[in-house]
Amino acid sequence: MKKILLLILFSFISYSASAQYKWTGISYYHNTGPVSPEYQYNYILQINTDGNSKLEFTKNGKTNTFEFNVGKKGLKTLNNSLLRTKLLSEKIDTISEEMNLIGGTVNSATIFLVKPEGWKKRKSPVIMIPNGMIFRKSAEINDMYQTMEKLVPDHIWKEAME
Repeated sequence: MKKILLLILFSFISYSASAQYKWTGISYYHNTGPVSPEYQYNYILQINTDGNSKLEFTKNGKTNTFEFNVGKKGLKTLNNSLLRTKLLSEKIDTISEEMNLIGGTVNSATIFLVKPEGWKKRKSPVIMIPNGMIFRKSAEINDMYQTMEKLVPDHIWKEAME
């Protein structure tokens, strides 16, 4: 009987410790900011957990859409990068309005979530990472952005920049 109780207790503890939100997709927005028109562009990069991905690239008033697939290795790399940010398990309550950055490039993202049963820390099924805020985890968030950019095939970036 004692072993059964310990097994049940251990199962509950391990479930509680590993319970966190799972992401279904990430939408990342980048804008070059205030630069000369010939150097100005923006894009939205969307990556879903099934690997289906899309880059919508706007330059000189023209938007081109590129669809591609991220393989399992790339998704694992992105997932590890996202886990390092701890955004799936922590609240983003470390944002300070008075530390809002002005000028420069614009980077923001939305992470779409599936809420695990019994997990009530977060009210919304999305995590929004606003631009220009200084986070405790800003280095990890920037690393996640760079990881996403590296998952876009080189030939797509080349075609988009033309």
